[in-house]
Amino acid sequence: MSAVPAPPARNLQAHTPDRRGFTARKWRIRAMQIEMGMEPCFSTQYRHVCRDTHCPWRDECKALRAEWRR
Repeated sequence: MSAVPAPPARNLQAHTPDRRGFTARKWRIRAMQIEMGMEPCFSTQYRHVCRDTHCPWRDECKALRAEWRR
């Protein structure tokens, strides 16, 4: 019986999205909204009914994303 070589080790972190990066960005944007006198609503449930067409983060905020990325 011949030995079967082991599969190469996989770098799991290379395939794991960085949730911390998005979360940090979300809080930075909310801080900027407060500084600008806006409601800190980026990526909250309010985004589903948002009508502020002049918000600089509107497209990113209203984009669909997986539940675990919120």
